[in-house]
Amino acid sequence: MTIVLNEDNELLDEVVVVGYGTQKKVNMTGAVSSVKVGALEDRPVTNATNALAGLAAGLSVTNTGGGTPGFESPTIRIRGQGTLNNSDPLVVIDGMAGASISDINPQDIETISILKDAASSAIYGSRAANGVILITTKKGSEGSARITYSGNVSFEKVTKRLNLVTDYADFMEIQNAGLLANGQAPRFSQGKNDEWRNDAGRNPTIYPNTDWQDHIYRSPSVVQNHNITANGGTKTVRYNLSFGYVDNPGMIYHSNYKRYQMRANVDVDIKPWLTVGANVYGYVDYNNPSADTAADGGDVIWGYGAFNTVPGMTLYDPKTGLYGGIQNPEEENVSNANPYRRMWFYKDDFPTISRRTVAKMYGRITPIKGLTIDASYTYNAWDRRIEHHLTDRDLFRFTEDGPVFAACRYGSYLYQKIQLPQ
Repeated sequence: MTIVLNEDNELLDEVVVVGYGTQKKVNMTGAVSSVKVGALEDRPVTNATNALAGLAAGLSVTNTGGGTPGFESPTIRIRGQGTLNNSDPLVVIDGMAGASISDINPQDIETISILKDAASSAIYGSRAANGVILITTKKGSEGSARITYSGNVSFEKVTKRLNLVTDYADFMEIQNAGLLANGQAPRFSQGKNDEWRNDAGRNPTIYPNTDWQDHIYRSPSVVQNHNITANGGTKTVRYNLSFGYVDNPGMIYHSNYKRYQMRANVDVDIKPWLTVGANVYGYVDYNNPSADTAADGGDVIWGYGAFNTVPGMTLYDPKTGLYGGIQNPEEENVSNANPYRRMWFYKDDFPTISRRTVAKMYGRITPIKGLTIDASYTYNAWDRRIEHHLTDRDLFRFTEDGPVFAACRYGSYLYQKIQLPQ
C-alpha cells in the first residue's frame, strides 16, 4: 500500500494578533494559540472568561467564586502555575493592558490570541512572565447598517440535593450514639426524643423537622442574556455599536444580579494618511447586598449558613414573621445559624451598584508606505456604591406560650420571655 498525506496549510496561513500588529502563524517563532470567535458565540454564557474554558491548548480556566451571580472569580493559567505569587497572565484588550476579560461582552470579541512563552516579554516586559491574552473587539465595516440580535434564555436548577438527616428525632439518636461510642455522655434525653417523635407532625413550628434545601433554593431560576449590535459605515467612517443585558436571579434567593453593558467602536479616515477613532465601553451592575455578603464568605450555605444548623430549627414562622433559633434547649452549645435569615440579611431596596467606563481615543499616521505611527490615550473610571440596610435579625424559640427571644452569644442561647406587641 502507498499512503500519501496531503499538505494542509489552512492553519499555517492563519493570521494572529501579536503585540502591536498581526502575523501569519507560519512566521511565528513563539508559542501562540488563537481562539475561534464562533466557539465563544455558540456558548450560552454571560462571562467571557468562562467561555474560554477548553478552547486552547495550555490554557486552563477554573471558577473559584462559588457560583454567586456577579461574583464569579475565574482563574486563568497559561501552562500551569508559574510562580508562588500572582500567576495571572497579562490581559490586553484593544491595546489597553490590565483589563479583566470578565468585563467584556463575549459577543463583542473579534479575535483572541494567547502568547504562551517568554518571547512575549520582548514586547510587554516582566508583566508577560505568565503569558499574554490579546483580545480585539469588533470594528465597523463599510456598507449599509446591519442590525444583529443574539440572546438566550436558560433555566437553572439544583440537579442533586443532599441526602440530609431531616428527622430531628433520628438526628438526636445518631448524635447520642456517636458520643457514647467516643466515651462521652449523651447530649439528648430520651424524653425529648419521644416528645419530638410524638408531636412533630401536629405542630411543625414547635417541633420542626427542617430540610433547609426546601427554603433557600429558587428552582428553576430563569437566566436571560440579550445582545443587539449595529455595524456599518462608509469609506471614511465605520462604526460598531453594541448593547447587552444580563439578568441572573441565582438559584439561591436574594443573590440576583443584573448588568447593562455598552460598547462603541468608531474609526474615521480624515485623510488617506490620517485615521482617528475611539473605543468606548461601559457597564452598570446591580447586585443584591446579600450576594455581596455571600461573596465575602458569609453565605447562606457555608460560613454562618445551612451547614452549621440542625433540623430541629424553625427557619421562619409566617404567623409571627419571626426567624427561628434551635427549638431544643438541650442543644444550647451548638451552632445556631439560620440560613433563611441569612438570605434576608439586607433589604432588597438598596442594591450594590458598580459602574465602569473605559474609553480609548487614538490616532494613526502613515507618513510613508510601510511606516505607521500610533498614539492613544485611555481613560478608565470605576466606582461602586454599597448601601446596606439591615433587617430584623433576632432569633426566637417557639413555645406553646408564644415566642421566646434567643440571645445568641458565642454559640450559646440565653432565653428570656418577652411581650410581643399586639
